[in-house]
Amino acid sequence: VQKKYKAAIIDEFQDTDPIQWDIFKTLFLEDPQKSAYLVGDPKQSIYAFRSADIYTFLEAAKEFGIKQKAALLRNFRSSSQLLMELNRLFSTNSWMDLPKQGVYIDIPEAISVHEGEGKLCFMVAEG
Repeated sequence: VQKKYKAAIIDEFQDTDPIQWDIFKTLFLEDPQKSAYLVGDPKQSIYAFRSADIYTFLEAAKEFGIKQKAALLRNFRSSSQLLMELNRLFSTNSWMDLPKQGVYIDIPEAISVHEGEGKLCFMVAEG
């Protein structure tokens, strides 16, 4: 793998477990001629049942350093109303508890490029 590829893009990195991260690090971070790009959203880390680990995500982020991180805050797919409600849910409260570290992850607010478009509707279905 190291001979064939000079870089890797690892999407959905929040679903990575510690063993997978060790493999990625060995292949792409320990060699200065190699590059790795990690793409993930800690809010979407829902696969703990198969060993995905939010702490692995955070450890990897630390290894890259603050200057190499970017938050994608402009949302091109959701209406402004939906993002306003999601921001209210995720960004105004200490929502994502990390008990091993005794902290919460801050969730930055997302901005819709479709300002003023769309409606947010809920339906309750019985049965």
